[in-house]
Amino acid sequence: NHVLKKDRSGWFLGYRILEILNLIEKQEYDWIDMKLESFRKHLQLFNEKQVGRSKSILRLLYALSRQGFDFSKFRQTDATLIQSLEQARDENYWDPMGYELVRVQDWVKRSAFQPLT
Repeated sequence: NHVLKKDRSGWFLGYRILEILNLIEKQEYDWIDMKLESFRKHLQLFNEKQVGRSKSILRLLYALSRQGFDFSKFRQTDATLIQSLEQARDENYWDPMGYELVRVQDWVKRSAFQPLT
């Protein structure tokens, strides 16, 4: 917990995002709810401006979870979540030198067309 409070750069947020994406790809859904809730609580350590995009990613991952990780269904019902990340404006700005190593909207789009194995 001490390390989490010192990480103001956001790199640990990037780690958490990658961890959740990996769990989804490996279809280890038992851990997802706990990891999403942990991620949500971690975001509370930062001010709003620092984590606007991360909160959007969290909303997208919660929506994907509600759809049972059915990417096709998710893309049909929650396309606005993907679009807001794609536009990368204001709080959803994507920093190419930042902590989001895999652009989540690109990952969702690829995953919707390729079966996860």
